[in-house]
Amino acid sequence: MNDIDKMKPAQILNRFFEDFEIGECDQIEIQKIRAGLGELDDGKYAPKYNRLIKEWYSSLEKGIPNYSVYDNEAYFFDLIVCFLEYSRNYIRTITNPKSFDGKTSLLSYFGNLDVVVDLGCGMGYTTAFLKQIFGDAKVFGTNIKQSPQYDFAQSLGQKTGFSVIENVSCINTSADLIFASEYFEHFERPMEHLEWVIEHSKPKYLFIANSFNTRAIGHFEEYKHGDEIIPQNKVSRRFNKHLKGLGYVQIKTKIFNGKPTLWQRID
Repeated sequence: MNDIDKMKPAQILNRFFEDFEIGECDQIEIQKIRAGLGELDDGKYAPKYNRLIKEWYSSLEKGIPNYSVYDNEAYFFDLIVCFLEYSRNYIRTITNPKSFDGKTSLLSYFGNLDVVVDLGCGMGYTTAFLKQIFGDAKVFGTNIKQSPQYDFAQSLGQKTGFSVIENVSCINTSADLIFASEYFEHFERPMEHLEWVIEHSKPKYLFIANSFNTRAIGHFEEYKHGDEIIPQNKVSRRFNKHLKGLGYVQIKTKIFNGKPTLWQRID
């Protein structure tokens, strides 16, 4: 996956289908996906994935989240779309020569990093991209063990130089940079999980792209914090406030639309 930042969407998709056998997902008619995967007719191109979305939200209505959706091979469809449409662009901002203050890059601001972690690394494409940027660092991706995407990412990591672990407690050291794209939305108690992540990794920088107020597999319509139930359209602000309370300050950047947001620990 060298130069993954420069590869066209069709090239990445072709590489994806060539290298890994993922069951029914390989029947998706790639050439018919319009506008670089920007517009999808799930019913036509990925019926199994469409059913997976319905299964997830049906389980929420019953009050019993169906976490088995992450074990379904159709979930790869969600992962590849998220990478091509969102997370790849998020990581690109790190090397953008004007992303930090209009004159320098975030990469220059970070300096030399020893440990980089990609939370919820999915297939591992974001993790491979981070390893490409931070070649001298130890790069880890966290994932759900015994899931198809864990095995996928582990195989990719062996080829590109990153390690896949179950969670941040497995690295046994502090992290210089944690990248989290569309990650905390998958926890019904995101603030409590944020506390756990910080406690076990003590990151200097957090580079976060949250989308709490969106409909997707694994996202919740209501979130919880302590005894409180929070509507999804109010979670993002509460999350940021909580992050400040945990000793982090948001760093102003020149990233388009301010996403991802950069947070730095106050020493």
